[in-house]
Amino acid sequence: MSSSEGLSLVVAVLDIGLALALLPQLGRFGRAFPWLGVLMVYFGLRGGERLFFAITNHENETANLVSDALLVVVLILLAAGLRRTVSGLGLALDEARLRAQEYERALRDYQQLVRHRLANPLTLVRGTAQTLQARHDELAPDEQRALLGVLDEAAERLEQVSLDPDELAAEEHELEPTPRVP
Repeated sequence: MSSSEGLSLVVAVLDIGLALALLPQLGRFGRAFPWLGVLMVYFGLRGGERLFFAITNHENETANLVSDALLVVVLILLAAGLRRTVSGLGLALDEARLRAQEYERALRDYQQLVRHRLANPLTLVRGTAQTLQARHDELAPDEQRALLGVLDEAAERLEQVSLDPDELAAEEHELEPTPRVP
C-alpha cells in the first residue's frame, strides 16, 4: 500500500467516523442547523470516496463531482446560518455561565449551612471535653453531670443534623444549598 493510499484510508476512517458522530446530533439540532445533515452526508460520501481510492487506487470523477457539489451546498448553508449558529453558541455560553454561577451560589449556601449546623455542636463537644479533661478532679459531681448533659445535647444535635438535614433554623431560611438548574 502506497503512502497516498494509506493516507486515504486514514482520512476515510476519520470522515466516516465524523459522519457517524454527527448522526446522533442530527435529531437534536437538525432543524436549527440544517447544514449538519448535509455535512454528515458530505463526510460519509467523502469517506466512501477516500475508502474507494485506498482500495482501488483509482479516483471516481463522478463521486468527486457529487462530493464537491455537496461541499458547496454545505458551505452555502453554513454561511447562511452562521448568524444563527453564532447566536446559538452565545446562548449556550450564557447558559453555561449562569449554571456555573448558580452552582457557586449553591456551594456557598451549602458551606454556610454546614458551618452553621455543625459549628455550634462541635464547639460544645470540644469545649466540654477539654473542660472535663483539664478539670475533672476539680469538678463537683453535679458539674460533671451538667457537662455530660451538654455533651449529650450536642451529640444529639449532630445526630439530628446528619440524619435529618431538612430542618431549618430561622437564620437558614434564605439559604438554598441545591442549585436551581433550568
